[in-house]
Amino acid sequence: MDRLTLINTALVCARWYPRAMRNLYYTVLLLDRTSFDLLARQSRRSSRVKKWLATTHELVAVDTYSPFHDRSQDKRRYLHALPLALGRAMSGVQVLEVGGFHPFMRPDSLRSLEQFNSVRSLDLTDCALSNLSQLRRIISSFPQLTDLALRQRIISPRHPDSPQVAGTQLEYHSQSDIRILCLVIHVDRYHEESYEAIINWLVFSGICTSLNDLTISWIDKSSLCVASVDGLLNAAGPSLRRYSESASDSGQDYIRAI
Repeated sequence: MDRLTLINTALVCARWYPRAMRNLYYTVLLLDRTSFDLLARQSRRSSRVKKWLATTHELVAVDTYSPFHDRSQDKRRYLHALPLALGRAMSGVQVLEVGGFHPFMRPDSLRSLEQFNSVRSLDLTDCALSNLSQLRRIISSFPQLTDLALRQRIISPRHPDSPQVAGTQLEYHSQSDIRILCLVIHVDRYHEESYEAIINWLVFSGICTSLNDLTISWIDKSSLCVASVDGLLNAAGPSLRRYSESASDSGQDYIRAI
């Protein structure tokens, strides 16, 4: 049922209202700064909206970042403000999908992600984080995390606009109490080197020692990626029950599942 229908359904009668509103707020989509500002303002001013935000199961937030962006558009970004503005009100969110984390995320913004303390599934797509340390902070914010997806660009340390953040050199052997059960990685041809570092950290942190389900897809896979994925498979060991791999090499596509 689409959002307009749910809104109309909520207005039919008092008995229909609770179920319609619960479905309306089950998944919240924030696709630009305008929708974020509106929801943040409503959550502050309306106790009714705050009540329904507490029931939200899935939050999808997209804040597209491009290396070729117009500086006049900087003020339209909002992901740095998302956890501070809505984290506490939406602390029941279990599925968090984010597109466009940019290299200017402040440390306090990353720490505030902990307010989404019920997140079990995290999906990151087309981000431009400055370094591996920022990614580690994001993942470590969700102690109940069991499902992780990393798609397309995640780290872009060579971008000329990326600030020099302290602690860019992260020791791979820093351990984590998080144990991922399902991991999805989509590597594109332009960011294989950064994914090698990401996968190495996932292996040495201990996050993948209980992995049940691993899905890897890549374009023009390199020996670097193959070696890194081998490390993931070894880290998962006997806990791994499903492995799926898809690739597009020299114009030939294939899918392999075990």
